Amino acid sequence: MALDKQNTRPAYLLGRLLAILQRTRLNADSITSKHTEILYTGLTSDDIEQVMTDPAREIHRYLLQAYEDIQTGAKYEWGLTLDRMLTEVVTQLVGFPETLYEECKSLCWIAYYHQKASFPAEMARIMDEINALPDPSPAPPAKMPSVN
Repeated sequence: MALDKQNTRPAYLLGRLLAILQRTRLNADSITSKHTEILYTGLTSDDIEQVMTDPAREIHRYLLQAYEDIQTGAKYEWGLTLDRMLTEVVTQLVGFPETLYEECKSLCWIAYYHQKASFPAEMARIMDEINALPDPSPAPPAKMPSVN
């Protein structure tokens, strides 16, 4: 089964969101580790389980970190594409549940792996969309006529 972008169940969206947050963290850490020789692992399974247990309370710090990571990656393609993916998912969320029941946690994990598996195709699709946009740089100013 593939990524279901039409699925707006909170548990499914949360799983997609967690996969995007992890990918954002890993990409930012790969840049940081080149300078500090420290390699992080992004979100661990314990981090993900903690967010699933209390999404309303735990997700904010990961979203804040993702914002900072995307700023780090803004000059790279991954920064643009992951920002777009994150926006696509977050705009479908109405809020975060207080907790996820066990069957919802399973759906969350399924969505997490669906999103992870779709990264190459999704990133290519988004880059195609970005590249198809008109050039945002302003046209050179028109030459002013000389006044004599």
